[in-house]
Amino acid sequence: MGPTEELQQRAAALDIVDTYEQNKGATGFMLLVDRRTDEAVSMITSSMSKDEIRAELDSTIAELANENATAS
Repeated sequence: MGPTEELQQRAAALDIVDTYEQNKGATGFMLLVDRRTDEAVSMITSSMSKDEIRAELDSTIAELANENATAS
């Protein structure tokens, strides 16, 4: 089993196959994926500063927490 098959299996186990298939092989970024919907909710890129990354993470987490709170 090569790295591609292993990554595909991991994506399947996490139920994010569509997002994996759309982005496999691409470099220079990290996607934050909502596993409930298999949608990328945010992207962290290699060109972002530490402060930009922190702000993006904080914003995404707050947005998802707000969605969860209003859905309950």
